[in-house]
Amino acid sequence: MKKGVGIHNQDPSAPVGLTHWEDGGRAVEEALELCDGLADFEPGMKVYIKPNLVEYLTTVQFPPYGIITTSVVLEALVRCFKDAGAKDITIAEAAVSNPEFNCGAKHTFEALNYEALTKRYGVKLIDLNDHPFEKTSLEGFSLAMSKMILEDADFLVNVPALKTHEQTKVTLGFKNNKGCLSARSKAICHHRKRPLDDFVARLGERLYPQLTVIDGIYSLANGPMHMGKAYRENLIVASRDMFSADCLGAHLMGYDPAEIGHLAIFAAEHGRSLKPGDLTVKGLNPDEHIHAIPYIDLDDPWYVGEDVQPQFYEKNGVRGFRQPHPGQTLCTGCSMLYPLSVLFVITASILSGGKPYDDYELLGGKLAKPSGHANKTFLLGDCIIAANRKGEGIKEAVPIPGCPVSFDNMVNTFNQHGIKFDGRKTLDFYFKNKAKAYGKKPDLYSMDHYMMA
Repeated sequence: MKKGVGIHNQDPSAPVGLTHWEDGGRAVEEALELCDGLADFEPGMKVYIKPNLVEYLTTVQFPPYGIITTSVVLEALVRCFKDAGAKDITIAEAAVSNPEFNCGAKHTFEALNYEALTKRYGVKLIDLNDHPFEKTSLEGFSLAMSKMILEDADFLVNVPALKTHEQTKVTLGFKNNKGCLSARSKAICHHRKRPLDDFVARLGERLYPQLTVIDGIYSLANGPMHMGKAYRENLIVASRDMFSADCLGAHLMGYDPAEIGHLAIFAAEHGRSLKPGDLTVKGLNPDEHIHAIPYIDLDDPWYVGEDVQPQFYEKNGVRGFRQPHPGQTLCTGCSMLYPLSVLFVITASILSGGKPYDDYELLGGKLAKPSGHANKTFLLGDCIIAANRKGEGIKEAVPIPGCPVSFDNMVNTFNQHGIKFDGRKTLDFYFKNKAKAYGKKPDLYSMDHYMMA
C-alpha cells in the first residue's frame, strides 16, 4: 500500500489507460480498470481529488472549455471511489482568487453546483486558500504547500485538463500540483533566475499522487486560460504514475515529451524514458488520436521585428506601442490581466480611429527592461515596478501596483494616460463573442460537461 503524497508513488512499470469519452458512458471507469488505478486504495483512506479550477469568472459569460476540469469527469471519479468503499472524499483546490470577478475555488464550486456532489455522495469541498500552508524545502528553495494535502491526504488524485501553457508548453499533472501552493509561493515559482519548469519538476516529486486522470473531453490550444482555443477530443488518460500520464498527454497534443522542460528534468534525475513508445498504453491506440495544437498562436507570434510588440497590434493597426513578452516570470495572478492589456490597447486604438500612441510601452513579469526611448513606460504589477525602481531608461514611469494587479486599477490607469476604453464593456464583448463562437457548435461544446445536474 502506498499512502500519502510523495516520490514513493512513482511507478515506471504502471500502465496508462486511454479511453474514449461518450456522454453517459464509462470512460473514466474503464480507464481506471485498464491502469489498475485503485490498486493502492483501501476503503479507510482519506481521498483528496485535486482538479484544475485555475480560473472561472462568474461575472461574465465565461466559456470554460478546456480551461478547467469538467464536472462530469469529477463526478465519475467520485462514483468510482464510492463504489470501491471510500467514505471520506474531498475535492480541494487553491484557484486564482479575484473578488472583482467573483473568481476563486468557492465561487467555482457554487457556480457549477458542486454542492450536488455533497448531497449525493457526501463529498467535502475545500478552498485550500482558507487553510494552513506549510513551508517545505525543495532543492535549495522552500515553498508553502497545502498542509491538508501533505498531512491529511492518504490517497491523492490529480485531475488536470488536457491543455497547453504559454510558459511550460503543456500543463498536465505536474503543473497542476502548483495549485497546492499558497499564492505567494505560486509567484515565487516565476523566478528571475530559476526556470518555472525546474520548480514544477521539484514540486512534482514532493506532491507525486497515487493516481493521475487527465480530462481530455476538451483540449486547449494557446493555453492555459481565457485567450486559448478549445477543441473537442473525447479522451480520458489515467495512470498510477503521473510522469507516464503526462508523457502520454503531451504526446496526444503533438509534443515530444523530451521538449517539455519539467518532464525532461524529472526524467534525467529519475532515469525515466521520454519516448512515448516506451509507455505501456492500454485501450485506444494513442497514435490514432494525436491532435497537434500550439502552445502559442503560430499565426500570431508575439514579436514583430525589432519593435518588440504583439503581432496582434500590427494586425489591428496599432502603432507606437511596445510590449515585450514577459516570459516565465509572469505569475498566475498577473497572467490573468496581461493578455487583457493587449485587448484593451487594441480597443482604445480602434476607438481613437487608429491614432498612433505617443511612443508608449508596457512591461510585465520580473525581467522586462524599458527601451530607453518610450515617452511613457507602464509597469504592470509590483514585481516589474521593483525591478525598475531606479528608473533607468524610463522617461515617465506609470506604475500599476498590485499583487496581483486590480482590473479596475489597470483600466483606470490606462484611461488616465490616454488609452481610452470602457473596461467592463470591452471584456463583456470579448467573452460574449467567444461564447457565441462556441455556441455555434453545440454538439461539440456543452456546458452540461461543467454544470453539475
